[in-house]
Amino acid sequence: MAKTQNTTGAFIEERLFSETDYAIIRTLIQTLPNTKRRILEMHFWEGFSLTETAASLGMDWARINREIKDAFEMLKISCEKDPRFSRHKKNR
Repeated sequence: MAKTQNTTGAFIEERLFSETDYAIIRTLIQTLPNTKRRILEMHFWEGFSLTETAASLGMDWARINREIKDAFEMLKISCEKDPRFSRHKKNR
């Protein structure tokens, strides 16, 4: 979820994707190569910093950054190819 500020200055959460799209993304994450999937899990779900993720996996910080970028690109391509993904339909 993204947080945006409303006119009163309070932050509100808004969904970037529908529940169906979230389910598709979760499924697509499982299709990523093991290293890329593990890096995403550690950094985004388990709360490891990039430095902690790198140290834990025996990689340098720059490689972790590249792996995340590559994983996002792979997910983007997979979402664009998946006919169930609604955000892609809106952009056609």
